[in-house]
Amino acid sequence: MRRINSVFILFFVSFLFVMCNQKEKINTSKESILNGTVTIMVDETLTPIIEDQVAVFESNYDAKINIVSKSESEIVISLFKEKSGIAILTRNLTVEENKIFEQKKITPKHTATSPAMPD
Repeated sequence: MRRINSVFILFFVSFLFVMCNQKEKINTSKESILNGTVTIMVDETLTPIIEDQVAVFESNYDAKINIVSKSESEIVISLFKEKSGIAILTRNLTVEENKIFEQKKITPKHTATSPAMPD
């Protein structure tokens, strides 16, 4: 009986030792709006501006933003093929482009253009 107690105590102490020496594992796979990784397709004309914005954002948050610079037409085609979910364009989508997104049950988000810029 005494031997069983000794084995149990040895096992328990070993278990505590191992558990106390475990380093805290950080869950880096959890993503949010302030940390994680994302790829954004950007109109070539806006790339320098967006690169500056990304640099500021990444310096403040634990995030990695990959910028893919393409022409507007290439970006829209990539969106149709679902290669990326985020795109920055200098124009609104056309009626035909919006219809394609509606067929895929996707509602693009956009900001209003200024009155000086036609759709």
